Parts: sequence; C-alpha cells; structure tokens
Amino acid sequence: MAPPILTSSSTVCRGQIQAREYGSEAEMRSSYAAIQKRMMAPSPPPCPRPAPRAPSGAPACSWDAQVVATLGADRIYREPRRIIARIAEAHGVTSADITGPSRKTLHFKARLAAIAEVLDLNPRLSIPQLGKIFGGRDSTTIRNAFRHLGHEPQPVGARQ
Repeated sequence: MAPPILTSSSTVCRGQIQAREYGSEAEMRSSYAAIQKRMMAPSPPPCPRPAPRAPSGAPACSWDAQVVATLGADRIYREPRRIIARIAEAHGVTSADITGPSRKTLHFKARLAAIAEVLDLNPRLSIPQLGKIFGGRDSTTIRNAFRHLGHEPQPVGARQ
C-alpha cells in the first residue's frame, strides 16, 4: 500500500494544526474541489433593508398609537429625542449628526436650535441633563451653546 498523502488543512487540536491524511490522490483532489467550490460560492444575499418609518408626527403602528393614547400627545411632543428628530428633519441632517461629535456649521446650527427647543419645551432640565441628551456633552459645552443663543442659564429652581 502506498504511503498516505498529507495536506496542511484539517482540524486544530490543542492549538496545533493537525494534518489530514488522505488514502489516495483521488480523495485529496475531491476534498480540494469541495473546498474550492465552498470558497467560490456566491455570497448570501444581503439582509433586507428595514421598511421606511412613518413621518415623525404620525404613529408608525398601532403600538405607537397606543403609546400616544397612554402618555398623551403633548408629553410625546415634549420628548427630547422627538424634538431632536423634528429639528434634524427641518435642518436636513440626522439625529445622529445633532447628538454626534461633528463640528460642521450645519450640524452646529441644528444642534443649537435643538438645544433651544428642548430647553423651551422642558425648562426643568438641568445643564448636565441637557449635556447627556445631546450625546454626553460636558456642561461647559451646553453653557457655550447658551452663550451662542443669547440665553443666560438659570438655576433649575428659578426656571419655570
């Protein structure tokens, strides 16, 4: 009987690659063909894209309608992430652009508008809370936004 033919592809045992033994050249060639077929096969189709969401004002499904009915439209309207989404849509940017680290003028102006709107509709929010809402920003960054807006920050107890 002929000596077995060795290849370097096979199983890993205790961190070392074990060479696979083939009984014949035909067996080795068929294994190689199967590996090549598997490697050259077309990739699976990409994941389907999610369905487009409903406009920010309208409920997307019955669950959203139930949330609006439970919490009330006014409370939903005041929710900071929804305010950010509305401002982002109005300025032609994404919510991620507003809460993200970008310093582009377009994103900065949208961020200022969103900070002003959130503060107008939620006057009880503290400066650190606003910073957290807008991507974990430091309180000095929010104070700087107040300066740009011409708004003087007041203590939480003094806000109405």
